[in-house]
Amino acid sequence: MRCLCVGVLLVLMGSVSVWAKDVFDDVHILERDVARIKATGDLRGGEKLMKVVVRFRDADVMVMGNDYRYGYLTLIPYAAIETMTYSDIGGHLPDQLHRASPLYEANFDGQDQRWCTITYKQDAETAGVKLMLGRETSDVFIKTLAMRAEKVIGQHIDGVPRLGADVAFRDCRVFRTILDDDKTKTDDFACLVMMRADAFEIVGQDKNYQERFLVPYSVVRRLSYEHSNETSYMGRMPGIGAFRKAKHWFVIEGDETVALMLASEIVADFREAAQAKAGVTINAYANESRLQTPIQAAVLPPELGTSNSDGESHQVLMAAKTIRCLLGPGTRALWADGQLTRDGEARYDATQVLFFDAIDLGKQTANLHRGESVTPVRVVAGHTGLTFLTVDDATLVVTVFAQEDGQLVCVYSQHVVGASPQASQFYGVVEVGSKK
Repeated sequence: MRCLCVGVLLVLMGSVSVWAKDVFDDVHILERDVARIKATGDLRGGEKLMKVVVRFRDADVMVMGNDYRYGYLTLIPYAAIETMTYSDIGGHLPDQLHRASPLYEANFDGQDQRWCTITYKQDAETAGVKLMLGRETSDVFIKTLAMRAEKVIGQHIDGVPRLGADVAFRDCRVFRTILDDDKTKTDDFACLVMMRADAFEIVGQDKNYQERFLVPYSVVRRLSYEHSNETSYMGRMPGIGAFRKAKHWFVIEGDETVALMLASEIVADFREAAQAKAGVTINAYANESRLQTPIQAAVLPPELGTSNSDGESHQVLMAAKTIRCLLGPGTRALWADGQLTRDGEARYDATQVLFFDAIDLGKQTANLHRGESVTPVRVVAGHTGLTFLTVDDATLVVTVFAQEDGQLVCVYSQHVVGASPQASQFYGVVEVGSKK
């Protein structure tokens, strides 16, 4: 017998694994029904996360158990949905901020929590589900839910509201001067950077610094990026010296100077978003003279251009001894069993930074460092920049473009031929060194 009523139904089903558009199988439901929890063999009956598959259909969203011990099915018509809320709570937060975040669950204290709640009308009563989303698919899940339900989702990142097209970045640190034991000190503190429609919002996430402040785009005079042991702005920050290892510095100059340190894996996306939001071209040289600094970089522009061979950026690129590529968004394609599978929202593995050294344009040779491996490659100079090429187990092509405005960007392509051919292409920004 098949029941078509909306609600929570017990179905006899085994473990389900599906891969398709609008289907997510890395989701868990927070089950609080004592009888259902005990039916899984857990006689304590306390709330429990259970594996489910979420399928977005034409008229409703279907949540079905993905565990042989848990075979319940929930159908939620889009028209019946009343509220939708999403809260991404990082386990890195201090206890006070972690526990104050919307949808926080005490049983998962100190852990990453990515909760999505949906409340809906069922038989004149209000019902609801609370889902824990997967780390890699949470953003796509939220976008799909909003599009299908045609309703706004209330969103929070680490307790900070995210509105509309706001872009949030963790893994940032901000330099601030604070009062500690009646003494002032300048230090770097963990923070969240929310790029809103009209301003940068910096939110402290350190046990000793939890202030928020805004930098309106309208007052931003300059945005600068450096990859070095110390930023050229350190002289304005008392008590701060050079770091032992090079850091990724991003400096906002407005009514005040705000110096941020960024994690390497967010650099490309952060710079691209900052330039787009603020409408200010990033100075990737840090000093007034571009040729005085050994390191250069750039944000990814909307279109790739060409450079005059007599241009300053082209000259710097031709004299480069080392080149470091920071890659971000891209595309992957796989022909498994003869069928094309394409991932248009792929991200490059940030641990596999592409680094070229021993560059000899006369001999057309260079070395590629990727992780622990070192590979000899051919390098060819052209009017638009440099192209690195190797054909081994896989074909790899990296082109660095020098543009008239001094911006340096790169495109990385890799082709692997075998039983299941693979291809990938990623885009990013470049740092150039003039020393070996």
